[in-house]
Amino acid sequence: MRGESGRAASTKKELQETLDRKNTVRAFLSAVVHVFIIPVFILVVHFLNIYGDFSLKVKIYLAVCEGAQIVFGIWGYYIISRNEMDKRVFYNNSCFFVTILCIVVMAGIDRSMTGSFLIYFAGMVYAALVPVMSRGMRKIYVGVFAAGSIVSVAVAKPSGRAVADIILIGIAAVIVCETVHNYVTEYVRTGINLRAKTLTSEKDPLTGLMNRRGLDKNAAVLWPYCSRNSTSVGIIEIDIDFFKKYNDRFGHPAGDRCLKLIAKSIKQSARRSSDIAARTGGEEFLIFVQGMSEKEIIEFAMKIRSGINDLKIPHAYAGVSNYVTVSMGIACCVPNAVNSFDELYEEADKALYMAKENGRNCVVSGDRIYGRMKKGLATVISM
Repeated sequence: MRGESGRAASTKKELQETLDRKNTVRAFLSAVVHVFIIPVFILVVHFLNIYGDFSLKVKIYLAVCEGAQIVFGIWGYYIISRNEMDKRVFYNNSCFFVTILCIVVMAGIDRSMTGSFLIYFAGMVYAALVPVMSRGMRKIYVGVFAAGSIVSVAVAKPSGRAVADIILIGIAAVIVCETVHNYVTEYVRTGINLRAKTLTSEKDPLTGLMNRRGLDKNAAVLWPYCSRNSTSVGIIEIDIDFFKKYNDRFGHPAGDRCLKLIAKSIKQSARRSSDIAARTGGEEFLIFVQGMSEKEIIEFAMKIRSGINDLKIPHAYAGVSNYVTVSMGIACCVPNAVNSFDELYEEADKALYMAKENGRNCVVSGDRIYGRMKKGLATVISM
């Protein structure tokens, strides 16, 4: 139950963060669009003189609105480019509220001068389609739009028909706003849930490493990429020595703890963003690396092996060591149209088999077996 509630809380948080990001982009685009629309409207007012003696005051008001939108445009670009998460909500609300107030006031002016509801309708569309807010903020937002509309119309001493039209527009705005919000929210929530399920299906639940499905999926993307860029790749296949005897002696819960410790050590070693660490079987692990020479991969494998040895996990079988050890097989190549990930995997598997056949607790690459470090370098112990 606690895990489910934790996942629900995490999903809710991710949902809100995603909606906040979308709102920031919408607010920024809204500001950019208005920066271009308002000057055009100012030119229309100037050349057509549609507001008569009030045209100058209207142009001044529109110029103030233009300045506000320029500020919101610059502010939004700053927040998006720097990913200022903590400032998103305040920016979003400020931009949407100021913009809708500008539209409502302009709609009132236009209605009193020309009798047109066109700008009111534009405001309704903006209020309904642009922001995607939480339910509480949405109620306040639509309430401000409705109140501003009523006040601006009342100033013009409208007829009953005009008031009815404004009310209908307001109701339509609320309905459309609610519908759009629910649709977008559900769409985002579905995407989050699908991603979570995908990640879960590609991750080993015990160790937190990638599983074989995730490994294959990533390899299918990385192999052609490395082929196009002639980037060398390598596989280090790892197997815990005599793990069945460990389980028989200490029990499966202890075996699970052992797997977690080794997986953690592997993960700490495979730190590069391009390194892929996976659990491919019961006691088998694999690391897929890029951009390393064979020598570098061997040294990397030896350090992983040393790190696991340093854990000093007591073993029930002392045929190799008093502690848990691993055997490793290495294969590397430069991807091309002829070879494949599966073939490289098979080559690493053969190298691992050779490591097991030659005493375990060692690393095999090609026909060389490495088993100790000297001055930081892997030393060949057999040919």
